[in-house]
Amino acid sequence: MPTRMLPGYELAAMTLGGGAGSRFPFAEGAAAITIGGATNWNDAAGYKRVGKLTIESGVTLTIARSPFFIFAEEISFGSVSSTIDGSGPSGAASGTFDTAYAIGGTATSGAARAQGGCGGILLIVITRRLTGAAGVIRANGGDGYRNTSNASSATAVGGRGALSTALSGGAAAEVFGCPVSRLLADGGGTSSGRGGGTGANGSGGSGMGGGGGASGSPSAGAAVAVSPQQLLHLATVGCLGGGGASASVALTGTNNGAGGGGGGAVLVYVVDQQVTPTVQANGGAGANGGAGGAGWTQIVKLAR
Repeated sequence: MPTRMLPGYELAAMTLGGGAGSRFPFAEGAAAITIGGATNWNDAAGYKRVGKLTIESGVTLTIARSPFFIFAEEISFGSVSSTIDGSGPSGAASGTFDTAYAIGGTATSGAARAQGGCGGILLIVITRRLTGAAGVIRANGGDGYRNTSNASSATAVGGRGALSTALSGGAAAEVFGCPVSRLLADGGGTSSGRGGGTGANGSGGSGMGGGGGASGSPSAGAAVAVSPQQLLHLATVGCLGGGGASASVALTGTNNGAGGGGGGAVLVYVVDQQVTPTVQANGGAGANGGAGGAGWTQIVKLAR
């Protein structure tokens, strides 16, 4: 196969500091890897090179860093439940979140606890072949959690914005002529910040493709259009994917609430597509709070 540059690949190379290689699919002769049990990849470089990546039947490979690139000669799924998972963690009755994600807010007071879901990651898969079964590649937002214990004092904590790592120009910056504020719509609520929920009323985190729902809302806000090139550029500026949701606790515990994390993004480039995996980037469900915003997915079939 001749040398081939991806549409917008120069942006990926910027993200990786030029370490990805020079020939499609930029795996650079890496060794084969078989995922035979639950496995986490969180390489500080933000990418993994592999020859043939085999994910055995029913096994999940968790990607715990964002943005993240997988460069593979071939990806083979052992079954339809074999999964590459970049989903944000859900809120829980205890514990804290890994800051590799756009984390949800944690509100506690006395015995009361609410925790917003984290945003799904920005995951880019570049491979020559997809084979085996039609597995799953996903970057869903995490679900919100709340108990119903009364708080000693009412408190609310906002989620982490998807662009909180750093972006010159902030929400006013443009990506291929499109304002970032359109690519990462507001989180839910009446005064929410870009890419994450506010501290008020358990609003949902913003997704890569749409706004989060306000408190009590069953659905997320309107979707926005994203192109592969825009997504690659967002990766170069450290976008974490979907935004984290907010959480709040109240004097009356039945009013405690937490939003769902925003859906991230899954972008797959492939030449020989023998199977079509399920790709997901759904917003997380709220717990007496807003749903996470819709994410974004696309499989780009390249010509031979």
